[in-house]
Amino acid sequence: MREIFMEKRLAMFFASLFLFVGTVLAQNKVTGTVVSASDGEPIIGASIIVQGTKTGAVTDIDGNFTLSVPSGKKLVVSYLGMKTITVSPKEGMKISLVA
Repeated sequence: MREIFMEKRLAMFFASLFLFVGTVLAQNKVTGTVVSASDGEPIIGASIIVQGTKTGAVTDIDGNFTLSVPSGKKLVVSYLGMKTITVSPKEGMKISLVA
């Protein structure tokens, strides 16, 4: 009886490990820059959030950001005084915000 219990625990452990690894591998590291559409200057402190989550990043002094994004998710980019936009993530993206 004890052996069956241990086998079930071991099977649950491996199933959980498999799901965890699958979740980690399904994320993509995305980098990009947020600029103003009017003058092309970088926007410092713009918020980039993975849609439907609390995961996000803030742009640095050069308007750059790096973020891990799960497959199939979109990014919501916002900054005070500018229109919020939703974009599909891709490596090396340049996002222009309009006032």
